[in-house]
Amino acid sequence: MALTVTVDAADAYFRTRRPARYETGGKGWKTIDDGLRGHLIAQARDELQLTQGRILADPTDPDDADELERDDFAVYEQAYWIALREVWPTTATDQLAIPRGRKSKARREARTEPDIAPSALQWLRIATHKIVRG
Repeated sequence: MALTVTVDAADAYFRTRRPARYETGGKGWKTIDDGLRGHLIAQARDELQLTQGRILADPTDPDDADELERDDFAVYEQAYWIALREVWPTTATDQLAIPRGRKSKARREARTEPDIAPSALQWLRIATHKIVRG
């Protein structure tokens, strides 16, 4: 079943699971106009479906607090990430993890990666770190 995401559900997610992102002064989710929040959610859903190569789905049990993979929560986190870049662009550089130092190749690679929120990747159960032994 295709994913159903709404502004009300996003508000509930941020209010209960991420209160700091909901209430944070001028950079809080609730400070964004309802219409713009709807557009951010739609853009986030489209970006994640494109990068995942699949249709995002509703959770099997929306009331299961222990569920680890939630496409809907990933969309809300991505919508907030987009807001950091586009609604409050001066704060985006504070949130991006771009490698520093003399290795310019690492910096170039960081810029060419899809700009998906690390918190969204966690809800999609996609590893954001590689463990190398050797």
